[in-house]
Amino acid sequence: MKRNPNSQAYIESFFSSLKREFVENNEFLNLNDLCKEFNVYLGFYNKLRPHGSLNYNSPIDFSQIQSNYEEVLVKP
Repeated sequence: MKRNPNSQAYIESFFSSLKREFVENNEFLNLNDLCKEFNVYLGFYNKLRPHGSLNYNSPIDFSQIQSNYEEVLVKP
């Protein structure tokens, strides 16, 4: 596969958000504290946080919208 600047765009965007929204705004007491808070952040990121690339829906909401849309297309 040919490498290009856009091939990692989604993961680069995620890491940028992770750094800006999570790492830079928190202090952790230990590794267990970090893991607990990271799981909370991932829940927020996937269930509540609007994403510009998903028409300002959360990934969970976008997935539900796509699922409903596909059901309409598939029904006879």
